[in-house]
Amino acid sequence: MLPRFPFQSRLSAPPAARRHGAAAVFLLALGLGAPPVRAAEGQGCSGGAWPLEQAKSALDAAHIQVANGGQLPAAESAFVVELVPLSQAKLPYPPARLPPEKANFAGFLLLPAPAVAGRIDVSLSDAGWVDLVQDGKTLPAAAFTGVKGCPGLRKSVRFEVTRRPLVLQVSGVSVDRLKVVVAPVP
Repeated sequence: MLPRFPFQSRLSAPPAARRHGAAAVFLLALGLGAPPVRAAEGQGCSGGAWPLEQAKSALDAAHIQVANGGQLPAAESAFVVELVPLSQAKLPYPPARLPPEKANFAGFLLLPAPAVAGRIDVSLSDAGWVDLVQDGKTLPAAAFTGVKGCPGLRKSVRFEVTRRPLVLQVSGVSVDRLKVVVAPVP
């Protein structure tokens, strides 16, 4: 008969080992085993992980109205998207994160191919989840930052993109109109 090792049976492991194993599974389920993404949340308009002054100015000046499912003339632009309840948004791809109940507005936009491949920032005026989809795949965030106490700017997310069309989806938003800026990272 082969010897039994603690990892061969859950019952054979001491209670402390079972707790540590459960903790490891829990952390992996949370996505803490994923590649690191730079994140920061600060106070005030200068509290982000990178300078947000240009994004703030562009959000303040955004006036182009775009309905849910609309097409933008350029990938790099500032606009106001009219959101609808998530159940009516007809998002082409499932959101990567389920929104909280109180924040159930969502929408999507079609963006033409960016002028150049590389990193772009997607900045939002209010809290919400951003998914950027290219070639049918949701792109992972390269980095993100958020600020509180900065009227008109809540978060900025960076993505690596190629020169192919994009689908920008937002969900988990508590307002029905959201200002958005899409800009290349300088």
